[in-house]
Amino acid sequence: MRIFKNSIYIFILLFFAACTKDVKKPAPKIITTDVYGDADECAFWIDQKDPQNSVLIGNDKSNIGALYVWDLEGNLIYKTDTLNRPVGVDVRYGMKIYNREVDIVVCALRSSNELKVFEIDPKTRKLIDITTKDKILTK
Repeated sequence: MRIFKNSIYIFILLFFAACTKDVKKPAPKIITTDVYGDADECAFWIDQKDPQNSVLIGNDKSNIGALYVWDLEGNLIYKTDTLNRPVGVDVRYGMKIYNREVDIVVCALRSSNELKVFEIDPKTRKLIDITTKDKILTK
């Protein structure tokens, strides 16, 4: 019985301690510019030669969505043409394409069940669509 009473006292103490208003909430250090619709997924591209040049690549998964590229201060650098419901943003480094090594960003288009592939231009940090004309279907 004594253990039960002690457990109740500890529970009450912890309950009221958790209800205090002095709890500091985490605050972001940097906030990106808004996207038109619904931001969902993101990936970092790390510039191996100059890490300060690295970017955050995120999506707007609406039907008039796009991929967005922000610098490390949250400023918008680039936005792709309209992509219908892009999801699953991912970065890959050193991919061999036409006898060149490039870093790429890949996303899926939920509306058409295809993949889009973009080369990352390390100088401008813009995305260049290098998807084949025949498309890359996921189904």
